[in-house]
Amino acid sequence: MKKAGLRVCPTIAQPAAGTILRLPHQSRPQASVWPRRKSQASNSPTASGQGCRTMTNAAHAIETKYIRQIQQQQVELTLLKAERDDALRERDLARARSEATSTLIEALVGSVRPYGFSRKRFLAAIRKAARTVPDHGPAALQHGILFEGSNRILAASRIPGRAATRG
Repeated sequence: MKKAGLRVCPTIAQPAAGTILRLPHQSRPQASVWPRRKSQASNSPTASGQGCRTMTNAAHAIETKYIRQIQQQQVELTLLKAERDDALRERDLARARSEATSTLIEALVGSVRPYGFSRKRFLAAIRKAARTVPDHGPAALQHGILFEGSNRILAASRIPGRAATRG
């Protein structure tokens, strides 16, 4: 592969033989050290391509190492995000359970009268709370908790002298 007077190695661009090189910080030009002919290049590591290959292999090994590190970090990041999402989901479900339980207790306390339990007031409070609960997302869990809790409370209120029990 040749470009405008340059011999190109896969990793290093080399000027043609006899070219004068001048680096920005140098005041005098310096003669090129890159030989052009095979006879001149017999001692050069790049003559056989071995130097380029060695540099390519070293660069490739470093690139591979960094790519593997990046991939490992991406996997770890994905796992951390999944754990965070699970924790947030659990937090939202716990919050929904807590809100539903407090709503049940408020409805029960609001329906207790001096002469007993008012089923009508309890059902009205539960229905009102159920209308405000969303139908989708973690908060929708409250519907099931309100339903099961209200059934347990209403079943226990039918049998006088017996408290609601689990099971």
